[in-house]
Amino acid sequence: MTGIDPASAMAIEELIEEDELEINSGVGPFFLIRLVSLYSLIMPRIIMSVLFPTWMRDRLYRRTEKIVESVEEKVSNANASGLSALVDVQIDVLQSSFRTMMPHILPRIGAGLAPLAILGKLSAHLPNGKDLVLTITRALPHNITTEMDLKLWSAAKVIQSDYKSLHHFKSTDADRLALEYLHGELPDVAQDAVSLFMSEYGMRGLYEIDFGRPRWREDPAPLMNTLKSYVEINGDHAPDKVFANGEK
Repeated sequence: MTGIDPASAMAIEELIEEDELEINSGVGPFFLIRLVSLYSLIMPRIIMSVLFPTWMRDRLYRRTEKIVESVEEKVSNANASGLSALVDVQIDVLQSSFRTMMPHILPRIGAGLAPLAILGKLSAHLPNGKDLVLTITRALPHNITTEMDLKLWSAAKVIQSDYKSLHHFKSTDADRLALEYLHGELPDVAQDAVSLFMSEYGMRGLYEIDFGRPRWREDPAPLMNTLKSYVEINGDHAPDKVFANGEK
């Protein structure tokens, strides 16, 4: 399983090796019917995403926001009932989200990956063609990862602007910074800057596709490690400068 991250591959291999796990293979009539049905939903949406990207993106954002609000309400209600109720909510969300979201997400992914593959082929003969494609695509509008990176850079610049915060970040290891953040003990300017970032991206984390991994709001040490690197950056290597170069 070389196409996925090592932690996920290990978890899947352990499941496959369990004697109790039954693996079914083969293509039956019911599977073919579902496949045709899914294809009939996805292909028109791929075409619409290519022709009307802004409208289709906004529709997906609105749908996603409604689902997130619904999940937050379920979690809030389950909190009062204890861990068992929260587990039930998680199972329900995982089972229902794939059904409700995949027919909408997959067409957008397809509409994005196809042009990316074309760019890769067109640039294959150029020196550093692959790196050039990544630089260009990272600078495209609405790139979620780039937007997050720039927000983190904004937090780093706030820390750089405050002598006490900057000195503290340079002289303290990431694990200690994470603990201080969780207890609200960072210098005030740094605490506010990190809290602002966390309010928008705290649900993300290292190997975040694994639902069992801690989020940044639970274990901010990896984020603090990145911030420690960012506060050392100046000049042309700053993320906003790299982004601007990609736009050109």
